[in-house]
Amino acid sequence: MCTIPPALLALALSGCVAGLMADAGSVGMSGKTLADHALDTLTGMDCRIVEGMTRPDRNICEPRGSLATMHDYKGFGLPPVDPTYEPPPHSR
Repeated sequence: MCTIPPALLALALSGCVAGLMADAGSVGMSGKTLADHALDTLTGMDCRIVEGMTRPDRNICEPRGSLATMHDYKGFGLPPVDPTYEPPPHSR
């Protein structure tokens, strides 16, 4: 039987745990995994892998602000986006 030294096991698991914690923090704040953010950058679109695979009305990558993206989970760190909001005109 092969045994793994505890220090090596702890090092391997710490990388795994750190990655999972980073992803969990990202999903909590923005509703997107780190991979989703990378796809956003590469495609210029709004990408959500899990929602694209689980929702029939959404592709993995959709145009930003499209109807399909309105029901996406946005995380607890950002206020919901109202697509009809228009900022008030500046008064001087």
